[in-house]
Amino acid sequence: MKRAKAKTLLVTGSVLFAVAHAAMVSAHDIRNASLGNAKAAKDVYEVKCDSLSGNVTDHLAFAVEDLAPVATPVLKIQVRYPADGSTVTGSDPVDNDGSPGPEKELKKGNGVYMMTIKKNTAGKENYHVIFHCESKTGFETTANNVQLRNR
Repeated sequence: MKRAKAKTLLVTGSVLFAVAHAAMVSAHDIRNASLGNAKAAKDVYEVKCDSLSGNVTDHLAFAVEDLAPVATPVLKIQVRYPADGSTVTGSDPVDNDGSPGPEKELKKGNGVYMMTIKKNTAGKENYHVIFHCESKTGFETTANNVQLRNR
């Protein structure tokens, strides 16, 4: 009887750990965010990639989707690795088409990445950002993000 309870507890604990762990390392989205009307408006996010999931981070993969309203400004996403200044940029060339622009990667491993969303002209814009910290083999590692600036 004691063995059956111990086995049940072990299985239940393992399932709970796996579910919590899966939620922690799942893909990240910033949905329905907006930039103000000014040309200089930008949002800045800090994304920390680490190996808490058991997989070592190789890169941060990211893409931006330009949502309605369909307007003149072109949305751009810039990801910078402050430790050495490396930068990769991307954009969504087709406004409000239901899909993000091409996915980009910055290969700097574990650490802090700075993600900036901006535009090339004045006009209010709404956006969706998808980002993942990933290993060399494409497994998601752990990512945490904090918004630093919202304009």
